[in-house]
Amino acid sequence: MKKTTFILAMILFIAGTTTGCKSWSKGENSRAEKALLLQQKTDEAEWQNLKAETEYQLNENQKKIADIRVEIRKPGSKYDSYYEKQIDNLEIKNNNLRDRLHNYSRNRTNWNEFKVSFKNDMYTLGQAFKGFFK
Repeated sequence: MKKTTFILAMILFIAGTTTGCKSWSKGENSRAEKALLLQQKTDEAEWQNLKAETEYQLNENQKKIADIRVEIRKPGSKYDSYYEKQIDNLEIKNNNLRDRLHNYSRNRTNWNEFKVSFKNDMYTLGQAFKGFFK
């Protein structure tokens, strides 16, 4: 009798601990999955926001480039081929950033790296526009 009670107690103990562990690990997985899903939603919202802001700014840059080209080509303008090359470089950088944005939308890897690098490059381009007529 003592042997059967002991065996029954051991079976119940083992069954209880394995069932409890599985339940606990499922809860952990569920929490991890929820956290991952929340992070993905946050990243998606940030991506959409960055994309919209950047598209707007790139379009504004394109308008500025067109305006500067008109100013440079006016008769009696003091600007020369050096400024023409600078504008060409700004346009190339603007187009490269647009391409990077569209390429990233296809493969979406290393979001944080991309975000920091891209914002830095956009800031640099913006500074180049500000310093153009100084």
